[in-house]
Amino acid sequence: MARAVVSETVTLLAGDRVDPISIPVTTSEGTAVDLSEWTDWRCWWKAGTKVVAAQVGTERLAEGVLEITLTGAQTRELLGAAESVTGSYDAEATRTDDTEPTTWIEGKFRIRDDVTKEGTP
Repeated sequence: MARAVVSETVTLLAGDRVDPISIPVTTSEGTAVDLSEWTDWRCWWKAGTKVVAAQVGTERLAEGVLEITLTGAQTRELLGAAESVTGSYDAEATRTDDTEPTTWIEGKFRIRDDVTKEGTP
């Protein structure tokens, strides 16, 4: 099964929480892939040398949907001191009969500095 490549770049403001981004995994015919037999989900967002582990929601795996969440602190960490960064993310899982993880989704993101800074009047 081929991984789902998310064609749309996710654009975020630094410091904003990302409530679940729902990413469907489907076959080439558009049928949802049941991911419920997969466990140990992990998702990393990478920008340059910075890497953060996002939360993966598993409630909709039987529907073939991954839900990815980032905290405001994580989006700010990925941006660092820059005004804007681009990067990539992916999510992987293992099956009980496998020893190596399988990457199920991959995509790109852009984070830009926000106008309102936390802690400033």
